Amino acid sequence: MRVSERGQVTIPAPIRDKLGLRGRAEVDVRLVGRTIEITVKPKPRRGKKADELRQRLRNSVTFEEDIVSPTGESWDAAR
Repeated sequence: MRVSERGQVTIPAPIRDKLGLRGRAEVDVRLVGRTIEITVKPKPRRGKKADELRQRLRNSVTFEEDIVSPTGESWDAAR
């Protein structure tokens, strides 16, 4: 393996595949003695608020027959 003039190296495809690395993946690089250590950064977790919103949307009204008019009648009766 060679280092390009710009200091780049290519991680071999079998290693990328095994680690699930895709384009724009983030890694940490550090020097340990005379060894370069590359560690895959964990993917950022979605925020709690996004998870709560997603759960609320899953539980939201989805069928017209579940919708009630302001007078308390079902959707079908209000038509």
